[in-house]
Amino acid sequence: MGLFDFFKRKKTALIPNKSTNLSVKGLSIHEDLMELVWIGDGKYKNYEQSKENENSFEVDGFRISISFQNQEEPSLIYTNQKINKIEDLTSIEKPSYWPTYSELTPEQKWVYLTLLSNPYNSAIDIGFVFILYYGLERHLLCGNFEEAISVILKLRDVHTNKSFQSYSANAIVLSCMLHKRGDLVLDFINSLDKEHELSFSNNLFLICYYSFDIHLLPKDVMRMASTFEFNKKNYIKKHPELFLQSLTEAIESKLKIDTIDLKKYLTASEIKKVKQQEVGIFANMSIIDKSITIPLLSDNFKLKREMYNFLEIAHEDVKKKLAEMRKAKKSHTSKKELE
Repeated sequence: MGLFDFFKRKKTALIPNKSTNLSVKGLSIHEDLMELVWIGDGKYKNYEQSKENENSFEVDGFRISISFQNQEEPSLIYTNQKINKIEDLTSIEKPSYWPTYSELTPEQKWVYLTLLSNPYNSAIDIGFVFILYYGLERHLLCGNFEEAISVILKLRDVHTNKSFQSYSANAIVLSCMLHKRGDLVLDFINSLDKEHELSFSNNLFLICYYSFDIHLLPKDVMRMASTFEFNKKNYIKKHPELFLQSLTEAIESKLKIDTIDLKKYLTASEIKKVKQQEVGIFANMSIIDKSITIPLLSDNFKLKREMYNFLEIAHEDVKKKLAEMRKAKKSHTSKKELE
């Protein structure tokens, strides 16, 4: 069978919308994806392959360019391609590296459509998730930006694959900069409540905060200790709450506030001195500039030295507090023994 029934809807529209009801033999597309699926043919086609084009933008003195090449969108669904329904999703071979929808077998296409019915099903192989994600990346740059951000944040919450976490975080930060949407950057930052969601470049994290005038919190400095070349992390690992308290006190003691304004250290003249770094931003193969040159803010000497000093002060303070706690405990034990 083909995908014709998959695109049967109550109302006719060129682009899927939330009033539609897409289904194929018992599968319905998830409401979050109604405006985000790219269709390559038929009545509901919503994708046209364009000639190579480029977007560029400048943020605080550094320029970033993004290009699309004349290559087909890898998530593009063709409604006339064969699909074979299966019962056991785990029995189907995983997609190849850098997969596209068109190259999937009829059985793999069924697994992908199952994902579209529930994109937050963490049991489905990450290769299928990446196909969906390719299309979302295109929306970040030239489509339904806000809807795509919302879905990606939800996907990051349940799909723990490190490559997916890294690519999606990088793309969110860069696209928010492109669209000048500091509010959505805050949504991204507030979503980072699980350890696996922090698997992305600390340098890009700093660029994000710097570009939108967001202050670093003590917990951010503690998490990025290695980036600031602070390697004495025993107390951070074993006594995180105590270390965070000491670090907050150290920052507040010097700055009179408990947050850090990056622009206090990364001035315009300092930005000109920083090295450049190539980072992988996009997973979508139809985007030429999958690697983009960005400033290596994390390598700035003034910033690194100051953050290192805060961490060192906190380390020594925790050491002192732990010694006092051990002494008090020993004294209490000795007193009980005498009784």
